[in-house]
Amino acid sequence: TITKQVNHPLHIQKAQRQEMEQVARLIRASADWYASFVHPEDLNEHFVDTAWQERNYQCRDFYLGFNEKKQAVGTLSLQYFGPYAYIGYLYL
Repeated sequence: TITKQVNHPLHIQKAQRQEMEQVARLIRASADWYASFVHPEDLNEHFVDTAWQERNYQCRDFYLGFNEKKQAVGTLSLQYFGPYAYIGYLYL
């Protein structure tokens, strides 16, 4: 079997405040998946709104991944606790 390696570049950059709507859109895209097993009080961490964007931008570093067409295709966040970093909101 011959396989061909396909190169799909992914450019990752730190999100600016004005890009948080793109971050929120990526997170909301799969929010319905969580409804059956996440406690209802925690669903607001998946059905994110403008208030969530502002609050979380202040306490986390968000990154966006862009494809070759410059479309946002993924996000992740880092939140720091002393010498440790917590990876959250990992969506591709």
